[in-house]
Amino acid sequence: MQVRGAILEIQPVKQISERFSVQNVYIDTSNYNNMTGEKYENCNHFQVINGKVDLSGLKRGDVVDVKFYINGRFFTKKDETQGFMQTLNIASIERAKNTANEFIVFPEEQLINTEIPQ
Repeated sequence: MQVRGAILEIQPVKQISERFSVQNVYIDTSNYNNMTGEKYENCNHFQVINGKVDLSGLKRGDVVDVKFYINGRFFTKKDETQGFMQTLNIASIERAKNTANEFIVFPEEQLINTEIPQ
């Protein structure tokens, strides 16, 4: 699957175990009503597993094309009830360009303004 949006935040890598790390990436995928200009806010949480995708050089506001795959699984919680977890894992990410072959950057005032959980 693929989506285009502007980077809101790239969080530091979290080392979960000796063989597993995760890095969270939040992307603003908001869109606009063509008739009224009204903004429909939308944000997606992606992750990079074990550093398989290079995020260096990307920053807040950069418009990117993200190719990703969905992972989901059932698990047993500590209280022995059934839970379900789903993640969007980045397969590749690259900066988007306009028709003049220039990188696209969203102005700060157009990005979703919210506190992102750590």
